[in-house]
Amino acid sequence: MVTKFVKEHTYAVDYNREGHRQATSWVIGDFLNNRYIAPSRTFKSKDIVNDMRERFGVKISYNKAWRAREAAYDTLRGTSEELYSYLPAFLHVLVESNPGTTTDLVVTQEGRFNYCFFALAASKEGYQFCRPVVCVDVAHLKEKYKGMMFTTVCKDSNNSIFPLAWGIGGDFDAVVDLQRMNCTCKKFDLEKLLCEHALRAAGEIRENKFYDCCSPFYSADYWRLAYAESVYPVPSQSDWEIPDEIREVVVLPPDLKEQRKRGRPRNNSYRSSGELPKRKHKCTKCMEEGHYQKKCPQHMFERRDEQEPRPATQP
Repeated sequence: MVTKFVKEHTYAVDYNREGHRQATSWVIGDFLNNRYIAPSRTFKSKDIVNDMRERFGVKISYNKAWRAREAAYDTLRGTSEELYSYLPAFLHVLVESNPGTTTDLVVTQEGRFNYCFFALAASKEGYQFCRPVVCVDVAHLKEKYKGMMFTTVCKDSNNSIFPLAWGIGGDFDAVVDLQRMNCTCKKFDLEKLLCEHALRAAGEIRENKFYDCCSPFYSADYWRLAYAESVYPVPSQSDWEIPDEIREVVVLPPDLKEQRKRGRPRNNSYRSSGELPKRKHKCTKCMEEGHYQKKCPQHMFERRDEQEPRPATQP
């Protein structure tokens, strides 16, 4: 209940207490909602700090700005838990909208997300007209529940990337077999060098030595044996003893079908078949292609004029 009201405000506006307990992350996040016009728009934490200081004279920490941004994301896009719950319905509608699309969603016995996969029908049909070389790329997700995103692509007739399938998997427990030197991450299988999963497994078995789990090609003995043999120099030509059957062999230079053009040889290599031309340099001074500002003829003339001594003026 308000018992007294003082109309005159005597608190200094320029006095800002760092932190501002009333300016919570949820309050700031609610203010940021109108900033995120589209779900794809981003707003960095440092921008929030500067915006709050310039517009309201409130100084907040970087961590509070980050929490405010996450709160705004949750209000606009929904929380991570809500988005995971939408996955079955989303994949179902995706197949209804694109008949022939392949999807797969796997959860654990507790109902926790394990991985999901989908390949659009348009991508499956278009693959038969693309090059039969498939590439798989993996990107680590940095959100709350982390995980990895797998992308499968190939190249079309225009040498452009053609998407085939997508998959998202959570953090999985790798299965390691130290005796067979393999791991489900496949890094141990290919390199025959302890991966992070095999290294952890070997550390739990104390009687097992780390070096015994690696290929002998990584050992110092193999390295020394690789360079054990010597390379001897060829003696002077005057000391050569050549048999007659070797002297009788005649070797002529290759047939010169096209004589080299006169002048300085070209420095640029010939492009291979299918290789795209390199991007030409553009000068920021004259806006012409083929050179930088440092070697711009216009810029060089201006520098030369500046360096030339000016005639002395008559008193």
